[in-house]
This record gives sequence, C-alpha cells and structure tokens, in this order.
Amino acid sequence: MPRKSTDCPRCRQARRLASFCFAVFALALVLSASAPGVDPARQGALLLCGLLAGLALFRHPLARMGQAMRRKPLQKEP
Repeated sequence: MPRKSTDCPRCRQARRLASFCFAVFALALVLSASAPGVDPARQGALLLCGLLAGLALFRHPLARMGQAMRRKPLQKEP
C-alpha cells in the first residue's frame, strides 16, 4: 500500500476487484469446509484459511490503522 493515499479511479477499481476476489475465495474455502466427508482437521484448516482470506477484505483500512498507531508518539506517564 502506498504511503500516500491515491485517489486514482483505476486504483480504486483495482482495490474493489481485489476485495471481490478475496471475498469469493474466502466464501469458497468456508463452503468447502462444510462438505460432507471432510475430516475435522481439514475442516479447521479450511475455516482458518477462509477467515484469513475474509480478513484480507479489510487489508487497506487495517494497514492505515497500523500506520496511524505507529505515528502516534507514546505518552509517558510521570
């Protein structure tokens, strides 16, 4: 993610497309975990991967929050 937020229409469109792809991938992983005949260990792994892929939907806001928290100076108590 660039340090300065770009308001380019192509960049916004690319972010939306990437978010859509992450959402579809996360949904496919979660639905495949619910397939009959899948052992519990594999179901857990698929669910974890699906949740992490779903979390990738929020990668830009999370990165901005992380950068904002790093910029804040820590206040020392007297």
